[in-house]
Amino acid sequence: MRTFSRSVTGDLSIYQGPPTPKTEDAWNKLLNAGIVTLNQNEASRLLNETTPYREKPGTFLAAIEVFHQLHCLNTIRRSHYGTLPSLPLTPSHPDRASADAALARHVDHCIDALRQMIMCHGDTTMLPYDWDEEEKDYTIRFDALKRCRKFDQIWEWADARRAGDMVP
Repeated sequence: MRTFSRSVTGDLSIYQGPPTPKTEDAWNKLLNAGIVTLNQNEASRLLNETTPYREKPGTFLAAIEVFHQLHCLNTIRRSHYGTLPSLPLTPSHPDRASADAALARHVDHCIDALRQMIMCHGDTTMLPYDWDEEEKDYTIRFDALKRCRKFDQIWEWADARRAGDMVP
């Protein structure tokens, strides 16, 4: 069980607020794992077939969805704060307009991917309300107790199987 911070009334997490070296380090650490190598047995049990990892014969490449979701959230966060870098010009994006359009599609993909995951996982935790006497209104409390997976264990497992320098 875990209690989430309110994060609206001033008790911000390390992941909130305008980019600073501290927030960027925290986000980078989160995203430093996620693309992993699997052995033949593990790969054969996946719901979706994956491809062999050429750099490490006998293994297969996969990305853990939670890290893709975090990548997307970070992409939207960086877009919100105006710190999302432009895509480089490449043969598939030879000019700035096509590169900028591809970046906009990427951000749109991230928004929809997170919408799908939120709907797929459908957290049904009941958030309580308090009565605010000063405002004469109800105030939702985001500091509800939640049942969570142990993300540190997921991150450690992914980090131990990291596929080189690849990140989601």
